[in-house]
Amino acid sequence: MSLITKKSRVIILNYPNNPTGAVLSREELAALAKIAVEHDLIVISDEVYEKITYDNTKHYCTATFPEMRERTLVVNSFSKTYAMTGLRVGFIYGPRELVSPIWLAQQYIVACVDSLAQYIALAALKGSQDFVKEMVREFNRRRHLVHKRLGEIDGFKCVLPKGAFYVFPNVKDFAMTSEEFVVFLARNAHVATVPGSTFGNYGEGHIRISYAAAYEQIEEALDHIEKATKKLGKS
Repeated sequence: MSLITKKSRVIILNYPNNPTGAVLSREELAALAKIAVEHDLIVISDEVYEKITYDNTKHYCTATFPEMRERTLVVNSFSKTYAMTGLRVGFIYGPRELVSPIWLAQQYIVACVDSLAQYIALAALKGSQDFVKEMVREFNRRRHLVHKRLGEIDGFKCVLPKGAFYVFPNVKDFAMTSEEFVVFLARNAHVATVPGSTFGNYGEGHIRISYAAAYEQIEEALDHIEKATKKLGKS
């Protein structure tokens, strides 16, 4: 609340969250919606991981809360739910008065998504969604693998994510900046991760690890991480 000033216009939300995997509860979102209404703020809600949640965790769309439909822009994508990352198909929805100016600006930047990608996106929406559930089940299996293995390596502190396909472990015990530790893992474990500082000051001391890879590849990567960190005397 202390960060809201007379110049404040927008709240940007990203849940399920990249990089932490956090998912806001209905009560938490309701509290944020109340703040937005009281201060007449627009909410831009990035919900690209809406279908990827675990342990019966439910995602709630910001626009469904009282008085929020007219002040919410929802950003979404086919890249995550339908594994269409390379086709670059995304969309927004919200009240006409908010969407129309975006459409006017967009048409001068990008003509349109290519027709093949649009047909593929349409088929994904209209087809059976069973494969999405299967994909989430497999992500869940990988999630538990990464969380368990990192918990067994001294120096990592890892919270089990509730959504998306990332873990965001605390690596402060390695006495490096997040960027230094990422470079260390790249050179010594041959594993690519992302420094938490990329996501802002509050991300420092953490790294992002994606489990959007084959189970066997993740096992191998974790073996390499464990072996490399032993050189630091942490495991």
